[in-house]
Amino acid sequence: TEVLEAVKNCGFDEVCEVEQAVDFMKEAYRITAGNHPPRPQISSYCPAVVRLIQVLYPSLTSHIMLLKAPHDIAALYLRLSRECADVDSRNVSLYYITPCAAKTVAARAPVGESASLIDGTVNMKEIYNKTLATLLARKEKGGRKYVADMSPDSVCWSLSGTEKHYFPGRSLAIDGMENVIDFLEKLESGHVSDIDFLEMRACDQGCAGGILCPGNRFLTVERLEQRQKRLQQLKDQQGGRVENRLMEFSEMLYPLSGVEPVHPREGLLLDEDMEKALVKLQRIRRLMNYFPGFDCGACGAPSCRSLAEDIVQGKASISHCVFVQRVMEKNYKLSPDQAFVVIEKIWGRGRLNKYNDLNENES
Repeated sequence: TEVLEAVKNCGFDEVCEVEQAVDFMKEAYRITAGNHPPRPQISSYCPAVVRLIQVLYPSLTSHIMLLKAPHDIAALYLRLSRECADVDSRNVSLYYITPCAAKTVAARAPVGESASLIDGTVNMKEIYNKTLATLLARKEKGGRKYVADMSPDSVCWSLSGTEKHYFPGRSLAIDGMENVIDFLEKLESGHVSDIDFLEMRACDQGCAGGILCPGNRFLTVERLEQRQKRLQQLKDQQGGRVENRLMEFSEMLYPLSGVEPVHPREGLLLDEDMEKALVKLQRIRRLMNYFPGFDCGACGAPSCRSLAEDIVQGKASISHCVFVQRVMEKNYKLSPDQAFVVIEKIWGRGRLNKYNDLNENES
């Protein structure tokens, strides 16, 4: 409560911990599993993973769970509770303090929803510095919690390995973007099967490794685990009772907790026909083996991946890559004049004339 009070002093009327929504999420997972959705179900908790699937693994979008994230459930609870107290929701502004750049984007443009329940996000580092200054300036320590207001393990939901325990069946937890990509490759190609649920986090150790999270992620994990133990002690002292006010609104929350089906990003959709799109995706991956991966932009595309996408869509050719050009010239598959024409096609006719003048001046 001391930290929450310090955060409140930063200019907020009330502070609500997002983890209070986790008790609701656990029940929602149980109900979702009972509805026999496509397996494996992929957690929608990490917006970076959701957008990754939309762009690179469109065939897996139907496996993303159609549930709001805990911060959206908490926001929904706050708005409903204020409406029940006859407070005009238009007079309530909700701000989400987050260590995650992807969640900042998700709050502005949520996937599967027309609008976000959150009015804005706040950089966690900024709040951390202000809160720390308040705590250091305080001579007397504030009060502690005497009642567990959420299940003890709820505080570790953002860490890798907690969420998977609440979906029945075979569940795996994967963290780190490289590991996530590697596993999704295996899943899409059919090399991995018989999995019921995938908990995926883009950051190492989960949200404790968020780019905006102050401090060392391993120490953050330790502090959260210590907090879980303290909540467990409070729960035991209360005879196993948890006083989570959010759960009093569970019947009102559940009908509003879903989101629309997640679709591939339209701007990057390779083909309307899924079979043709998968063939093009395989071509993109083969092309990536030939490109240097420097993302130099000399070809006119922002990245090697973008050039590969343009090639399979018939908007470019492999000779647009200047590195491939050199190899083709060396093997007599492309003449210098042809390479020059390709460069002019990309950057415009006459753009290289100044180099001809340079050669004349040097001679």
